[in-house]
Parts: sequence; C-alpha cells; structure tokens
Amino acid sequence: MPSPLLRLVLLGACASCASCAAEPAADIDEGALELAEDACKPSGSSPLVILGQGRGEYRDLQENEPVAVEAGPQGGHHVWLALRTFGLRQAASVTVRGEFPGVGVDVPPDESMVSLHLAEDGMCEIAGLRLQVDRTASLDVLVGEALDLEAEVTDETGDVGVATKRVVVASAR
Repeated sequence: MPSPLLRLVLLGACASCASCAAEPAADIDEGALELAEDACKPSGSSPLVILGQGRGEYRDLQENEPVAVEAGPQGGHHVWLALRTFGLRQAASVTVRGEFPGVGVDVPPDESMVSLHLAEDGMCEIAGLRLQVDRTASLDVLVGEALDLEAEVTDETGDVGVATKRVVVASAR
C-alpha cells in the first residue's frame, strides 16, 4: 500500500500555545489523502523494466551474453542481477526466476522487497539481486546452457513491470 500524504498547515500561534495541544485530534478522511510524489514514477508514466547484471552497480546485459556464476558461502551458485526501471514507485517487490529450456530445469523464484534508487538519467535502479541457479540441478549440467531470466517488479500501488533476457551460464568464478 502506498504511503499517503496528508498536507497540514501549521499555525505559528500553536508553536508556543499550550492550549493548542489540548484540542482533540481531528478525524481524517482517508479518501482526502494523496500519494506523495515519487521521482521514479512521474505522473502518467507506464512501467518499464530493463534486466541487467551487477553486484554493486547496474551493467547492461546483452541477449545470449555469457554470465559467470559465483559460488555462494552456503554451497550454491548464483548470478548477480540488476534492474533499471521507470514508471514504478521506489518501494517495490522484485521476483526473479529462470528456466534452462535445453535441459528442462526451472530455477525457483527469489523474491525481495527493494528500494529503487534514482539514477542521473531519471531511471531508477537496483543492483545486487542474487538468483541461485543450481537449486534443482547440478552446476555441471547447467554450464554452457541457455538460461531464460525473468524479473517482475511490483510497486506499492500494484503496478507491474516485467523484463526477460536469455543468457548463457559460463563456468563458476
């Protein structure tokens, strides 16, 4: 649910008046609340998501590009993904999933709540999204195979953007 904005007018007379604090709180009509402006979602914009790579920062990811997997501290192997968005609020949930169509292996989804950061060009982005690729199959079977990635971003208003990309899993680093 988006964070509503309630505009208040503060009167200087109440700043030093003890009797102001004694007044009962007013009931607020939630229908009169408005959403605060969000730099990542200009008014009237449509959702756009671009799938990239990166642990610490966004880098472009080309179709069919080889992507190295990294051994995690708990034994699995993962790829580092990053997203650029436009037309989606900063507070969002991200679900990334994958499929190895050549060997019939699905990669279970990984879901997280994120805060997108405004980039210099007006897009918003997040890096460091990790997807473990070897939960259901051995890495030996997956290296050299095409991996179809999907990233779905849902903002706090319920707007959704989806991006897909096919990469090739390279050997582990």
